[in-house]
Amino acid sequence: MKILEVSHVFLPHIGGIESYVYRTARDILAKGDECQVLTSSNGKKTGKSKVYGIFVNYLKSFNLLPRNPWTFGVNKAISEYKPDIVHIHSIWFLLSWQVARLKKSYGFKVINTVHGVAPDEASFAVKAFLQLFKPLAQRIVNQSDQIIVLSQVEKEKLQKLFSVDQDKIKIINNGVDEFSVSKEIKDIDKLGDFLLFTGRIIADKNPDLFLKAFLKVLKVNKNLKAVFVGPVSKEYKNYLLDICKEKSDKVLFEGPLDPIKDAERMAYFYKKALISVSIGSWEGLPTRAMESMAQKTPVIAYTSGGIKNLITDNLNGYLIDSLNSDKLSQKITQFLDLSETEKQKIKDQSYKAIKNYLWPQKFKEIYQLYRETI
Repeated sequence: MKILEVSHVFLPHIGGIESYVYRTARDILAKGDECQVLTSSNGKKTGKSKVYGIFVNYLKSFNLLPRNPWTFGVNKAISEYKPDIVHIHSIWFLLSWQVARLKKSYGFKVINTVHGVAPDEASFAVKAFLQLFKPLAQRIVNQSDQIIVLSQVEKEKLQKLFSVDQDKIKIINNGVDEFSVSKEIKDIDKLGDFLLFTGRIIADKNPDLFLKAFLKVLKVNKNLKAVFVGPVSKEYKNYLLDICKEKSDKVLFEGPLDPIKDAERMAYFYKKALISVSIGSWEGLPTRAMESMAQKTPVIAYTSGGIKNLITDNLNGYLIDSLNSDKLSQKITQFLDLSETEKQKIKDQSYKAIKNYLWPQKFKEIYQLYRETI
């Protein structure tokens, strides 16, 4: 098989989709099949290169919409590679539409992993974008031979929002590599007790809400810190620091970590955190939540996308049903007030739950879908 993975951005850009595409391409190659990644330059490097053993074609692009690049040279790239299967990631990016519309011309099959059908809460600007883009998203759905959603909740949402043949839809949960931490990392140990927020630090992920909740918890737990690990713009970082300007010494921004090269450092942050927070309003099944649970660190999550299929409130983590700093701070306090024995029970249940979401099994299901589609 010749498979083309299509992602609006790819490594070294950091996010859940990028990690999913990397793992998929890595394991396709390990099977002995051909695989390339087609992506945008995202305003940075262009050209063909290898990234951790994966051949990646970075096409020239510009951001016509925020974080949604228009990409040049797509037709040429497809005609040169001649894929049997094109695996598109998301229905909400222009590059997905640019590729899907070439299906008839080149005769490839289209598999589409949705990675979050729609947000559960959204600003006016995001709602306007969804309304305007929805006809293109519907065309991507129409061109898809198979559609992967990450949970039953996401399947129901897709069927509600789009006209789609339910026989096309396959539920294959997101998954994570199991990663063992083999050594101590002293600068992380020196942080003491901290709450962890990982991934892209942008408004859609609600880091401001996390900080507001943290400040409330800090009134009682005075030695606590808040740690952010992920890319953040200078402007947005300053905005977040302004929220907690009187307690800014309690807030640490680590910066982005390469998910491959820095995997052990990232895993150690998860391992040493008291608890991690995942409160994005537009999620399929967030990688960062599963990465945390794989290190026996429970997650407090907003009930967006398929997270309710992974986390059971008060058993293996905590859920909030609205984006409210009081509710979030209450859940944080609820965990911190547990005895060490009770905390360990939550941690053990968290790790037990993630055993059903390990990547090798999920890739096996994806690969079987490739074989059936071709």
